[in-house]
Amino acid sequence: MGRFAIEFWGVQAAVEWDDSKFDQAVGNLLLPIWTDDPGLDPEAVFRLKTDNLGQTSVEGPGQDLHPINRADVVETLERRLHLYLATETRQAVFVHAGVVSWQGRTILFPGRSYVGKSTLVQALVRAGTDFFSDEYAIIDPEGMVHPFPRPISLREPEGIRRVDAISLGWDGSLLPMEAGAVIVSRYEEETVWKPEEISRGNAVLELMSNTVSAQGAPNLALTCLGQAVRGVHCYKGSRGESEVTAQRILEHLSTQESNDPWQRTN
Repeated sequence: MGRFAIEFWGVQAAVEWDDSKFDQAVGNLLLPIWTDDPGLDPEAVFRLKTDNLGQTSVEGPGQDLHPINRADVVETLERRLHLYLATETRQAVFVHAGVVSWQGRTILFPGRSYVGKSTLVQALVRAGTDFFSDEYAIIDPEGMVHPFPRPISLREPEGIRRVDAISLGWDGSLLPMEAGAVIVSRYEEETVWKPEEISRGNAVLELMSNTVSAQGAPNLALTCLGQAVRGVHCYKGSRGESEVTAQRILEHLSTQESNDPWQRTN
């Protein structure tokens, strides 16, 4: 049987599987920011169980809340594990968002699945930013944004293609950073990104609506998000193709206020 155990933001969890054919796929769920701790004995255990008919299911806390039929049980396991960590921690908040870093700050794109975060993040990485996450922005009570380098899942005509963090340039050297911009956007065909500036209060509401623990720990969420948006640029607007949008975003931020696009205002 395969197994790994982690502690992340004060939450412990273990992953176990009984079929060796999953060794590589499940082993790849151990993110480069995690270390397997064989000495942990968490109450929360996620298991891939294969029955006598060869059917594999996921057992563990919670359930897969995504309505899409997932034939890939490893992806189901991954999402349930990450959602459990996001729900249970009381040390930070997990916001559904794509995140890249640029010129010493992070750019956050809040949004749930299927709004095009992954393709935009990949395009921004190709445009010269550094990869932080395509699933969660982890924000602590000081407002610092922490990396969550899980593999990107890209939906293509032939199916899902996974791109690991190392292939996206992740080398483990990125430290938590302040936010520089919050951009609320979703893909619309044949649309050109023309950002509308929104207030920081509205940006907090957008982030809050994508925060996993917003209902369970609202005070913590408000503290973390309020700190994160201090002095940041906040925009909302539909966007078109990712490659064009990525260039427009960086060009737009480069022209803000001064030669320092991250100059903060109170």
